[in-house]
Amino acid sequence: MAPSRFVWTIFDKEETAIGLFLLFIERDVAEIHFGVGPSHWGQGLVTEAGSAVMDWIVTKSNIAEVRTSCAAEHQASLQVLEKIGLERAAFHPASLFLSATQAQADAWLYRWKR
Repeated sequence: MAPSRFVWTIFDKEETAIGLFLLFIERDVAEIHFGVGPSHWGQGLVTEAGSAVMDWIVTKSNIAEVRTSCAAEHQASLQVLEKIGLERAAFHPASLFLSATQAQADAWLYRWKR
């Protein structure tokens, strides 16, 4: 089976595009990523998008596992991952390269398994 890639635009209440939610599927494993502009943090929009994606994964797909890594310092993003059903699986020191700052960052691996 060829890998599948899905990208959803996240809109605010005024229907302005403010971020993305990504889903990459290979065989029965998916990887998710998301991001919204800082002026839209804390509004629950990523949680809403992620919950919809996870609902589809749980109820309508044969995906057995969902994974992602998140910078340990991004507490709000870590909370979103937990709200949509993923659990902390492992800590990886200095494993993320943040291109915007050219720095290495500690990360948490998050996982959901069927």
